[in-house]
Parts: sequence; C-alpha cells; structure tokens
Amino acid sequence: MKEREIFFGSPNSNFFEPQFSALCAFVSCEPFNSYCSLPLKPVGQCCEQCGAILSFRQNTLNFTKSLEIIRKYAKLIKDFEWLPKDSGISFVRIDNDDFHPLYQISILNKHSSNYNENQFCSVIWDIFKKIQQGINFETLYNPIGDGKTHLPIEYQPSAENEDKFYFDLKLKCSRQVGIIHFKELIPWLFLGLIFGVLLTLAIRSEYRRNPRLRLFIAGCLRNERFLNINVKWRRGTNENVEIPANWKGNNEINNETRINLFSTVTGSVSEFVNKAFLKSTKIDENEELIEEDDK
Repeated sequence: MKEREIFFGSPNSNFFEPQFSALCAFVSCEPFNSYCSLPLKPVGQCCEQCGAILSFRQNTLNFTKSLEIIRKYAKLIKDFEWLPKDSGISFVRIDNDDFHPLYQISILNKHSSNYNENQFCSVIWDIFKKIQQGINFETLYNPIGDGKTHLPIEYQPSAENEDKFYFDLKLKCSRQVGIIHFKELIPWLFLGLIFGVLLTLAIRSEYRRNPRLRLFIAGCLRNERFLNINVKWRRGTNENVEIPANWKGNNEINNETRINLFSTVTGSVSEFVNKAFLKSTKIDENEELIEEDDK
C-alpha cells in the first residue's frame, strides 16, 4: 500500500468535507474583479482567484518523480522570472480513484494584480509537458524487484493508446482584464461579414426594384462629378489650367448659384482658349517672317 501511495500519490484529507468547510470558515477572500474574469477555484482552495488550472487522469504517473520534476522546473521559473515573484505552483492528487487517479496542477499568486494570463497559461502547459516527458518511461513501482520497470497489467496503457498516457485533460485560465482575446472576436467578425453581404444584396435588389432610389443615386453621382471639375488645356505650351470647384461642404448652394458658378468657369476657360489661340497665331506669323528673310 505504501509503494502504491508513493507511485500514485494520495489526496489530502483536508480537500474533503467536513474538514474543508471548517478550514475555509477562517479564510477571508480578496476581490479580483478589477484584474480578471472567469476566476478559478482549484480543489483545496477556499476562494476564487485569478490563475490557471490543468487537470488530467493518468494511471501510469509516478507522483514522486513528478514532484521532483516540478521542483527543478520551478527553480528555472524563479531564476528567469517567467512568473511573478508571488506566484506558487501546486501539484496534487484530488480523488480516491485508484484505477484512474485525477491530478491537478494549479498556478496562483498572492496578489491578483500581478496576474498575467499569457505567462500562467504558457508555464502550466510547459509543466505538464515536462511531467509527461520525464515519467512516461521511468517508474518507481516495481513489484517484481528485478531492477526493471514493471506495472500491473490493469495499469498498463492499451495498445491503441500507447503513445498517450493521460486522458480527461482540462486546461482553464482566468481572462485577464485589459487584453484583447482574438478568439472571442472571430464569431463577431463572421457575423459582421454575413450582415454586410446581406445588406449589399438587399440594397442591390432595392436598386433594381425602386426607381426613386436609382434617381437618387444617379443625382448624387452627377453632383459628385459636377462638384469636382478639373479642366486642363495644353497646346504648344507647358502651361496648364486647372479649375476645381468643390462645394461638398456647402449645403446652401441652389441651382441658380451653381449655374452662375458654372458660367464663370466656362467664361474662364473660353478666355484662356482665346489667349492661347492668339499666342499660337503670333508664333505662326513670326515663322512666316523668318522664312521670307531667308529667301
């Protein structure tokens, strides 16, 4: 029995009632709403907190070896400051099922203000992978006593699942306040895309059916072209004339004013054309005089 407890671990009796409620009666919980949503309450903790929990079942896990792996990895975490200094890592067995023991890894910190969702989720997953890498092929349970690794037949992984020694894996992380979760935005973006397509189809159908809408859109396009006049003229010279008229910002312009402005623009163009024509005529006369002198 002792060897079995060393290998599989044993749950703390304080995790169960009535001891658990008696202990929690002396605990005062701190507020967390300003720092995270979806708080977690690991087995063995009296209060909901900001943190990360990973639970799984595994009947080939060496509990003692796993604790050693976590202690070594926790030293690296502390040296490289992968977690806040007030953080703590817990690894416990949380049920009495001897055939499929349930284990829990949790990371919590003393002050919720130091919670970092990305760090906690990343580190707890790394811890789980370290455990699996370190204990899958190393066990302390050796009932035969021949110095080799042996497990009872009922605890050995099945042939179809021999590369996966765990099951019922669940990872939960509190949502840190103040950061954007892109996975949550994807459904809204998808709904927005569908709404945009439906709106476009509805407007297109109404445009074909409703003559008033067609006249309104045509009038807007006509005004847009008229309000962005850009006249250019070039003939035998590098001079350009640009006459823009942008009346978008003035809603008080009436038809008479637009006609007057258009007449002014037309007159300016005509004046420029006349000047250009006279200049071209003078150039032609000068060329004729030069030809006569040459003769």
